[in-house]
Amino acid sequence: MARKVFPTLVLIVNIITLILQLSAMGKWFDFEFLWILPLLCPLLSIINLAFLLYWIIRVKWPFLLFVFVFLVTIEDWGLLLQLPDGEEKNQEGSKIMSYNVRLFNQFNWIADPEIPSKILKQINSLDPDVVCLQEYSQKLSPEFSNYPYQYFEPTVLGGDVGNAILSKTPFIESGKIEFKNSTSGGIYADLNLGEKRVRILSSHFESLSTNFKETIDQWNQKKIEFERLKDILDIQNQQVKLVDSVARSTQFPVVICMDLNNNAFSSPYQKLIQDRKDAFVEAGIGLGSTYKELLFPLRIDFIIVSQNIEVLDFQTPNVHYSDHRPVVAILAN
Repeated sequence: MARKVFPTLVLIVNIITLILQLSAMGKWFDFEFLWILPLLCPLLSIINLAFLLYWIIRVKWPFLLFVFVFLVTIEDWGLLLQLPDGEEKNQEGSKIMSYNVRLFNQFNWIADPEIPSKILKQINSLDPDVVCLQEYSQKLSPEFSNYPYQYFEPTVLGGDVGNAILSKTPFIESGKIEFKNSTSGGIYADLNLGEKRVRILSSHFESLSTNFKETIDQWNQKKIEFERLKDILDIQNQQVKLVDSVARSTQFPVVICMDLNNNAFSSPYQKLIQDRKDAFVEAGIGLGSTYKELLFPLRIDFIIVSQNIEVLDFQTPNVHYSDHRPVVAILAN
């Protein structure tokens, strides 16, 4: 009896997780009360891949369920995973880097006093033309002598933490994007990349401030208020509207560098990607995971560009000087 019941239970659970993944990817099912699903999409994908392996090993027909869902969502899988195309990447262009530096380890999250100098060395070794830094601390920032043009704005009036843009070429115009009642924010700067003028935006959006490992451990005690996360998602959507309006207020192409604090299946991302391109999807390889604190890969740092900008290459350097990894794109001049 147990031999028959167990596979049936596995099949039921598998069907449920596949339906949840379809909902997370915005296909067919839209469970508004399960608004956290898009954030969990990478985890659901891993679970369903495990189910696929289970059914293949047992040589059972339910593996076709995954195949069907995969075919329905094949374009969405590109937001999670990019496979090598075998073509050599063109490195002749302007290199843009975005990096949440986590205050240069101001509160010693990492037991290494040399973090600021290591971040400086990493940036100098990659040698980008423009660097966008989020959670930038003036107090601990190293001297970026390779970048004569620097623009910083604190996210809180009179503070020393905010966003910075470093450039090898002069700024033509710059400004602050202020998020009201928030310690997050953004800035922008117009400059010349190659022979064309481009608007660069660097933004850090409202943080979910949630440790999902703790969330799972404390589920029964209900110590984590998921409704608070829903409020933060609403705040992120409002902040995205501000960034999008600044991006659309110029006639020039835009490059949006950001720590979105959400993933590519979220409504904030979907709003910003409209009429634009994700540099990872265009030229990245692998999972592109940028946030290392979770048990599953999460890509929450992005470089998004206008449709008329060609992305030649995209990298996510495997360095651990922050809780984020940097992202680097090479754009055609």
